[in-house]
Amino acid sequence: MDEISETVLYDEAGDDSTEALLNEYEDRKSRSHDDVITMQTAVCLTLGALFLALHFLYPETAEALLNELKKYTTDTSFVVKNPIDIVISYFHSR
Repeated sequence: MDEISETVLYDEAGDDSTEALLNEYEDRKSRSHDDVITMQTAVCLTLGALFLALHFLYPETAEALLNELKKYTTDTSFVVKNPIDIVISYFHSR
C-alpha cells in the first residue's frame, strides 16, 4: 500500500503549466508524423527488396505483378471498391 501512495503521476518539480503541456503535446504530435513517414519508408523499402528478389527468382511472376501495379497506378477509377457498395450489392442479389 505504501508503494501506491508514493507514486507520483506528475513531476512536482517540473513545469506543469499550460504552455509546457502544449509544448509537450506539439512535440509528441510532430514525432507521430515522423513515425508515419518512417513506417511508410520501411514498407516501401521492403516491397522494393521483395520485388527485386522476385525478379531474380521468378521473373514471370515479378513482371505480372509489376504490370498489375502499373494498371492500378494509371487507372483513375477506384482501386478498392467501397465496402458499403459491396454489402448493398450482396443484399440486392439475394
